[in-house]
Amino acid sequence: MKGASDDQLKCFIGLPVPADLGTELRAKIPGNIPNVRLISVANYHLTLAFLGTITGECAATIYQSLRDHLRCCPFQLPLAKIETFQPAKNRFLVVSPDDDHPATDQLLRLRNE
Repeated sequence: MKGASDDQLKCFIGLPVPADLGTELRAKIPGNIPNVRLISVANYHLTLAFLGTITGECAATIYQSLRDHLRCCPFQLPLAKIETFQPAKNRFLVVSPDDDHPATDQLLRLRNE
């Protein structure tokens, strides 16, 4: 893991969004959302779990464990809505999956493993 040290890092576990899907998503996002800075499509991801602030050493251990033990096959996940949330000073744009789709249940099981 690049930059892993004893520094405090805000970390999450996420899956990258394929470039073609990211481009398709970006085209659907309205351009006039107040106080939202859009990120590069290359940084789009599906967050499985937010870990909070942890040390670089802890992040490196988690990263290595996931690389060594977690396997996931490609899957399709229908997306249902685009919304924003603001947990602190930053405002985030979120694309949420369809809660009633079977793939959502599978993803939740993967997150809980």
